[in-house]
Amino acid sequence: MKRLKELQSRLSEPKRFTPSVVAIVACLPIIALGGAVFHQASQSKEVARRELRVNTLRSRLAKDIELSALNCRRYEKDFFLNMGDHVCCNWYLRKWREKWKTLDDEVALMLEITPADDQHRHVFQWRQTVSHYHSSFLWVVAQVVEGEITDPPAANLAIAPMKESIRRMIDEAESFGERSDDLVDSARDQLEHAHLVIATTALASVFLVAVVLAWSVSSARREAANARTAVAYAIRLKGAINAAESSNQAKSQFLANMSHEIRTPLNGIIGFTDLLIRQGDATSPAEREDYLHSIQTSGKHLLALINDILDLSKIETDKIELEYLDVAPHALLAEVVSLMRVRSAENGLQLDCQWIGPLPKIVHTDPTRIRQILVNLVGNAIKFTTQGCVRMVAQVDQHEGGNRLRVEVIDTGMGIPPDKLEIIFTPFSQADNSVTREFGGTGLGLTISRRLARSLGGDLTVESAIGAGSTFTMTVDIGSLADTEMLPSPPGDGVAARTNNEESEATTPQLPPSRILLVEDGKINRKLIIALLTQAGVTSVDTAENGEIGVQQATTHQYDLILLDMQMPVMDGYTAAATLRSLDIQTPIIALTAHAMKGDKAKCLAAGCDDYLAKPIDPDELVKKIAQWRQEEKSAAGANVVAVDGDADNRAAVEDAPIAARLISTLPTENAIFLEIVQDFGQLLQTLIRNLQAASAAQDNAELKRLAHDLVGTAGGAGFADFTEPARHLEALAAETIAGQEHCQEIVQTIGVLEKLAARVHIPATDLVVTC
Repeated sequence: MKRLKELQSRLSEPKRFTPSVVAIVACLPIIALGGAVFHQASQSKEVARRELRVNTLRSRLAKDIELSALNCRRYEKDFFLNMGDHVCCNWYLRKWREKWKTLDDEVALMLEITPADDQHRHVFQWRQTVSHYHSSFLWVVAQVVEGEITDPPAANLAIAPMKESIRRMIDEAESFGERSDDLVDSARDQLEHAHLVIATTALASVFLVAVVLAWSVSSARREAANARTAVAYAIRLKGAINAAESSNQAKSQFLANMSHEIRTPLNGIIGFTDLLIRQGDATSPAEREDYLHSIQTSGKHLLALINDILDLSKIETDKIELEYLDVAPHALLAEVVSLMRVRSAENGLQLDCQWIGPLPKIVHTDPTRIRQILVNLVGNAIKFTTQGCVRMVAQVDQHEGGNRLRVEVIDTGMGIPPDKLEIIFTPFSQADNSVTREFGGTGLGLTISRRLARSLGGDLTVESAIGAGSTFTMTVDIGSLADTEMLPSPPGDGVAARTNNEESEATTPQLPPSRILLVEDGKINRKLIIALLTQAGVTSVDTAENGEIGVQQATTHQYDLILLDMQMPVMDGYTAAATLRSLDIQTPIIALTAHAMKGDKAKCLAAGCDDYLAKPIDPDELVKKIAQWRQEEKSAAGANVVAVDGDADNRAAVEDAPIAARLISTLPTENAIFLEIVQDFGQLLQTLIRNLQAASAAQDNAELKRLAHDLVGTAGGAGFADFTEPARHLEALAAETIAGQEHCQEIVQTIGVLEKLAARVHIPATDLVVTC
C-alpha cells in the first residue's frame, strides 16, 4: 500500500512545460493560417467525394440498367419461342419477372440520384417506359394464356412498340454511362487535388510544432504513462489478490464440507463391508441383513450427494439447462404424489393434493425441474413429520405480465426456528447439526430447489412455527394463459387417488426361465448383474466384454433378451445395437449406461435399443424391466392394439397383455375430468402416429418437427411421460435435418420407438380402439 501511495502522489505532481508553451504561442499564426487552408481544402474534398460517389453510382447503374433491360428482352424472346411448352414458359416468365423487378429498382434508384436537369427528364421517361413495358408484356402473356395469341410472330407484333422504346432506353443508358464515367474521372481528379493540398498544409503546420515539443513532451509523457501503468497494475494486482483469497477460502470451505459429506456414507460402506469380511460365517443372518441394508443406504446417500453436487455446480456456473415445454400441471402433481406415496405410507402419513380455483389444461414451463423441486419439498416434509399429514395445495396466481403456478407443501412436522429460516437455503446447511445426525441429508436440496425456482421466474419461500409444522411455497412463471383451456378444479383428493392395480405393480416379479446375453466391459458389473439375474430366476447368462464380441454371440445364438452397456472398448453399445438391427435381429435390447443426462435415453432408443436403465443399476428396476419385455414377447399377438375397457370386441386382446407391458396414464382417471383428457389423447394418438409415418415417408421435416412437438405436449398432458424423451429427440432430429444434417435412418428408428410405445397404451372405460 505504501508503494501504491507513492505512485499515486508522483502521478498528481504538477509538470512544467514552459519551453513547450512558448513554442506553441510562437506558432499560433502559422497554425491559424494552416487551419484556414486546411478547412477550405477539406470542404473541396468533401464536395469532390460526394460527386465521385454519386457519379460512380450513376455510371454503374447505367451499365446495370442496360444489362437488365437486355436480360428482360432475352427472356421475353425465349418465352415467346417456347409458347407450346407450359413448363418452359413458366420458367422464362419467372426469370423475366425477376429481371424486370431488378430493372425497375435500378431505374428508380437512378431517378433518385439524378439532379433536376435534362438528364433527370430522360430518366423519368425511362421509368415510364419500364412501367409501360411491364404492363404491355403481361397483357400479351395473358393473351397467350387465353389462347388469343398462338404464335411468336403475333406476340412480337403486339409488343413491338414497347420493344422499340426499350431499345432506345438501352442506347440512352449506354450514353448516360459514358457521360457519368467522364464525371467520375473529373471528380477523382478534384479529390486527389484536395488530398494533396490537405497533406501539404498539414505537414507544414505540424512540422514546426512537432520538432519544438518533441524534446520537452517525450520525457514527461513517458513518466506519466509509467506512473499510470504502475498504479493500474497495483490496483489490478490488489483486486486479483483479494479475489484469489476469497476464492481460496470458498474452495477450502467447499472441500471441507465435501470431504465431510462424502466420508460419512463412505465410512458406512467401508466399515460394514469390513465387518462382513472379518466376521465371515460368524455373522448372524440378522446382523448380515442389517449390515447389508446399511451399506445399501450409504451407497444411495452417496449417489444422491453426487447428483446434488452436480446440479449445484451447474447452477453456480450458470450452466443449468432449462427446457420449456407444454405440460399438464395436474399430471406433474399426480406424478409427484405417485412417486412419494410409498414413503409417506411407510411413515404412517397421509399424502393429499388439492387444487384451488380453475385448473389450466396446459402450461409452458420446465416439467423436469418443477418435478425435482416438488419431490425434494415433499420428501423433506415426509422426513420431518412423525404424525399427521402432508398436503400439496396448488393454484394459479396472476401477477403483472403473466401468471405463476403456486404450490404449497404443508406438513404437521417439527417446525423450524425463526432464526434458521434462511440458513436452510445455504449449501450444506440444515437447521442444526442434530438434524443431520437424526435424519441425514446433504443440506443441498433446498439450495438447489430455490435457485431452480428463481431460474424459472419464481421463488421458494418458507413459513414455519416450532411444533406446528412448515409451509414451503414454490412459485414458477407460466406466462400468459389467454389461449389456455381452463378446467374445473378436481375434488380435494382427485389428483392423489390411485387404483389397486397400480399398488400391486410395486412388487418385484420373478423372471421366467430365460437365456440372456450380458454385454459389459466391467468385470465387477458383470459379476453383480449375473448374481441378480440368477437370483431372479434366469437360467442362463452369457457374457461379452465388448460390442464386437456381443454382436458375434447374438448372431450365432438365440437369446431371449440382451443387456447392452453403451460405453465399451473396441465397439460401443450404440454401434452394436445398430449393427444387430441392421442384421434383422429383433431380440429386445435394454441399454445400460452411466450417462444419465438429458437426451441419453432417446439416443439409446434411436440406436436400436428397446429400453434404458441408468447406472448404478437398481436391482428391482432391472428385474422389472426384463420381466416386462419377457411378458411382451409372450403377448405379441395383442401388442399392436391400443384398446380400452369399454370395447367388448377388443377386451380380450387387452386382458391378455400383462399389466407390466401396458402404458397406463398417471392421471387419476376415476375423476371424470382427467378421464376425458386421457380419452381425448387416445383418439388423437392413432392420427399422430400415422401422420408421423407419412411425414417421414415424404421427408417433410417441418411437418415432422411440428407433429413431434405436439406429441410431447399432448402425451405429457395425458399422463404418458414415456413418449416425452423419444418425441423430443425426434423433434431435435427433424430440426437438425432442416438445418442440413441428415438423420433419415435415426428418424425412422425413433418413429419405430414411438410406435412400440403406442402399441402399449391402455385407455380405460371408453368405446375407443386405436390400432397402430
